[in-house]
Amino acid sequence: MKSKQIDDDVKWVSKISLDQDQVGVDFNFIWYRNSVPILAKVTIDNDIKQSLLDKFIKDYSGNVASTDNASEGEEAFIVPKFDIVTDLSGQLASCKKDEYQGVERVLNIFKNEKELGNLSGIELENVKGYCATIYRKERQLYLFGSVNKFNALKKKHMFGFIGNVSSNTLSKISDDEHIIGINPSTVCYISGNNVVIKSKQYFESIFNLSGEYRVRAEGTIKALKKHSDFFKGIDQIDKDAKSKFMAVRGLAKMSADLSFLDEMVSKKDKVIRVIQDPIFNKKLGKIKVSKDNQSLEYSKDAIFEFVNLLGDHAVVSAITGNHFFAEKEQ
Repeated sequence: MKSKQIDDDVKWVSKISLDQDQVGVDFNFIWYRNSVPILAKVTIDNDIKQSLLDKFIKDYSGNVASTDNASEGEEAFIVPKFDIVTDLSGQLASCKKDEYQGVERVLNIFKNEKELGNLSGIELENVKGYCATIYRKERQLYLFGSVNKFNALKKKHMFGFIGNVSSNTLSKISDDEHIIGINPSTVCYISGNNVVIKSKQYFESIFNLSGEYRVRAEGTIKALKKHSDFFKGIDQIDKDAKSKFMAVRGLAKMSADLSFLDEMVSKKDKVIRVIQDPIFNKKLGKIKVSKDNQSLEYSKDAIFEFVNLLGDHAVVSAITGNHFFAEKEQ
């Protein structure tokens, strides 16, 4: 996806005036029941609508290289492709809406207005985020954002009521539990077939993408099993990981480049020395080394230690000689 498409979307939203005909902003909260997405339509006033338009313009203006001043024939900046196992590092990323089933499941609800629900019976604790549908005449885009449930503020034994302070005036907002906040930054937006992502964490949450990590982790596990002579007992790791999402996440991140497994096996002496190192052993000690020092013995209670080892997190400082664990960049 080229940055010019984002620039064009921002310009289109910038020209929207809420007093125009065939213009509007519809608002839905997103939550899940048994992993099935549910959209609850909510009526919002023009102040909130304008705030959502302003959020879009603020979040997607100037976040990618501008093409306005590009010389003739110069290629537009390409927005990095989103990958669930790669961090965004503060920049925007993009993908197609049909690349992730979770995205399609949410969008499919808009195809049938009868599937849109309301807030009746919904617990605000279950709300994952919101979708604001911005439209003008025949064109529309979907803006997604995250919410804050203010868990601490809603404990009545801590607060009599919640208020807003402005111009030396305290006004009561609420003294019950029907409180929800819209976070300052948006998460992503969808225009046509393109998804532009600003927040990886909330993008995964809103579209319930945990299953995508499991698919990637399966690739890593399959590769691990090919080295079962070195990783003894590794055949059971897929069963053990089903209830341990952080282990699944770690295994999934390794799927981007599985060649490291061949290197680990070829350097098994170094791998075993790391495990036996007195300092690293404090975090890797649950991994057992065979008596002949030729293989590792996997066990369920050592699954997180195995993920740390496979993630190549054990580091020795070249300057101080200190031993520590570091998160490996993906």
